[in-house]
Amino acid sequence: MNWILNSNQDASEYLNYLKNTEMTFDKSCFGTEYEISKAAIESRNQIFFVNDFYILKCFVGEDSNKYFENELNIVRHVNNDSQVNFSPELLKSDKKSKVLFYLLESKNLKELFLELKKKDKNELERLIGLCGRILQQVHTSRKKQTTQEWKPNTKNIATESKSLIEDFEKCWEQDSFIHFDSKLENFILSKDMNHVKLIDWEMANIGDRHWDLAVFVQSFVSLIYSSNFTFTTVDEKYRKIYKKFFSPFKETYCKDGLVIDVNKLTLFLKISLLISKIDYEDAAIENILYYGFEN
Repeated sequence: MNWILNSNQDASEYLNYLKNTEMTFDKSCFGTEYEISKAAIESRNQIFFVNDFYILKCFVGEDSNKYFENELNIVRHVNNDSQVNFSPELLKSDKKSKVLFYLLESKNLKELFLELKKKDKNELERLIGLCGRILQQVHTSRKKQTTQEWKPNTKNIATESKSLIEDFEKCWEQDSFIHFDSKLENFILSKDMNHVKLIDWEMANIGDRHWDLAVFVQSFVSLIYSSNFTFTTVDEKYRKIYKKFFSPFKETYCKDGLVIDVNKLTLFLKISLLISKIDYEDAAIENILYYGFEN
């Protein structure tokens, strides 16, 4: 049967179908009713969280087959390789309906960071270090997971930023396996609280690892900022915060010899903000990266 998951009701019916199949995983967490929240409606996929234990991901759109196959191939590889364990467990793949069904071990780090940023800054620092560690593992892993070579789409950036785009194109290096969408909500804490894993692998490809770093920095700094403080503001009181929180990330990411090119990271962060249509000032970006990664 070819399932199309557009709503919570569709997801619930699909889960009933899964319960009646001969799958080997423990279905006791399903219960008789499902608590389903639709986490994302994007051009490429729709994601449903189920009973706080599972992720149901349905690929949609013109290139859904390509993205489904890319994520499936990557996740199968990393789940079968004991040396590279940075994806949640894949419980079911449905090629006909282009659906992937994952075990969710804990909350995503965006939710945890929101809970911790005013309560337990030491735990927050520890989790940021775990993020640096998993990105280091991704970027130094073998490249056979995918043959795709995508770049960020800069076509809709305003023409006045043409020189930035040209610099970006010149320094982009396709030398690492990258996640491509390494924002906080795609980091999931493991059940033992000692590791993080990544979800949303459909855009993973061979590219420049500094892109993952830029997306992570943008996501994390956006979480720090209040509604009155943006990427256009330079505020000295935040310098200690940048140093405090990015130090454990840098320490774990660079532990085995990887080097962060801060000039390239600065450029990539600006491009990421332009693609996201977020205003910024050069001084604010330099303030973040100088105190976060250089000083």
